[in-house]
Amino acid sequence: MKKLKAPAGADGANVGTKLFPLDADGNVTVPDEDVQTLVGVGGFEIVDDTPDAPEGHTVMQSLSGAQSCSFGDNSYTTDEKGFVTVPTSMVGDLLSHGFVLAPQADAKVTEDQPAPAPVDLTPPAPAADPAAPVAEPAATEAKGSE
Repeated sequence: MKKLKAPAGADGANVGTKLFPLDADGNVTVPDEDVQTLVGVGGFEIVDDTPDAPEGHTVMQSLSGAQSCSFGDNSYTTDEKGFVTVPTSMVGDLLSHGFVLAPQADAKVTEDQPAPAPVDLTPPAPAADPAAPVAEPAATEAKGSE
């Protein structure tokens, strides 16, 4: 199973007749075999695994690829996915320099936290049509001449 970020306005991921609903973060978890179609055609993005941050630190992600930042004598360099772990006190400054808070690491799907079950969108079989009403000609009274 892979976690994908849904495009704006999506309410889930449709794969065949199944709807995989979004979680609270706007992500959807789908079987591995459906990832290529949803990313290539559906506009979904793979959510990278976010590294864990030690206490007092926050994981951020660079919006402009690999880069580094510094605070005092300490320098912090992003990894190949653009993630960097910095002291939490730096977050406010980095938000205005092309960094965003990384997706929650604890939002990863695990065996202990299964993905939401897909919803089957197969339309129900149509009910048998009842016999159509038959139009009977209206009875008319013949009026005689008096």
